[in-house]
Amino acid sequence: MKGYENDKDLTDFCEKVSDTLRSYLYVHGINVGIGILQINKADAVDTDELLKKLMNTSEAAARNNRNSPHILFYSPALDIQITRENEISQEITEISEGIKTDRLHLQFQPIFNIAANRISGFEALARLNSEKHGLVLPLEFISVAEKTNMIASLGEIIIIQTLRFLNKLKERGYDTITVSVNISTMQMLENGFANKLLNMINDMQLSPESVGIELTESVFAIKRNEIRTVIDTLKSAGIKVLIDDFGTGYSSFARVSELNIDFLKIDKSFIDKLLEPNPKEAITGDIISMAHKLGHRVVAEGVEHKNQLFYLREYGCDRIQGYLISKPLDEESALHFLENSTQILSAVCQKEINF
Repeated sequence: MKGYENDKDLTDFCEKVSDTLRSYLYVHGINVGIGILQINKADAVDTDELLKKLMNTSEAAARNNRNSPHILFYSPALDIQITRENEISQEITEISEGIKTDRLHLQFQPIFNIAANRISGFEALARLNSEKHGLVLPLEFISVAEKTNMIASLGEIIIIQTLRFLNKLKERGYDTITVSVNISTMQMLENGFANKLLNMINDMQLSPESVGIELTESVFAIKRNEIRTVIDTLKSAGIKVLIDDFGTGYSSFARVSELNIDFLKIDKSFIDKLLEPNPKEAITGDIISMAHKLGHRVVAEGVEHKNQLFYLREYGCDRIQGYLISKPLDEESALHFLENSTQILSAVCQKEINF
């Protein structure tokens, strides 16, 4: 475009383009972004560099908004972000090839069974200690792994580490403890995923009943028939299936009822509302009731205060996890926590609060 007066002229034009395509894109589930690069005469020398900047901007725009076309102007900060992603991608590739694999490790957050008053399991949480960027959270490096098609190999390493921890639990007599691991939708849709996972469990002489897989709400957005087939295969073998962060995105009770799952994990945002002046007005109890009517058990995420626990107990929530019980722990600390859990939980769960 030439002769425009200001940025609004550019965004208005982009909005007209997106409005024209919106219905088509929505019907076909296509994620779209529009990148804008403003050029002056000094910039116009290196056309390859300009095209690279524009492509990076448009890709970032598409990632930033999954629900509608997003418009993004190029900025030098975007180059920094792209460089960071490339460096993280390189480290993920090296880890997948067996180079300095200690950069990827797991922590384990205990899950508390309210009715049984005991620890019933752990969630395995992947951590990347980047040589260049320090601790990188899963939300970032998993996204990079998916974008670069490294999620299957990285996910396999995470599964192996999870199963090794389960073996240590088994050796110490904790046969009834389950460990759940987060599985990317892209990883789950890899050809032969279910059989590969079951073979790995069998090779380590573990019971499938001690393994859980946690899926994000994105399973409701794409290839639901394929996802349903994989879930049914895993469930028939005894593996527990959990939907993570329920209530924040694509999911609804109607869609959840389509899948053969065991647990809904209520997102922390609903648990935080229990700290407001009138917690009984929160819909968290209604979510628990609806889930139970559909035959699902419920895990509340992000529980940090006793009054949240007492509310959840009153409304029949099955399990909780969060800093009230414990932060994520390294392997040895998790085992130590289990050994001392009776005393720890006694201190945590005492003293009721009346609403």
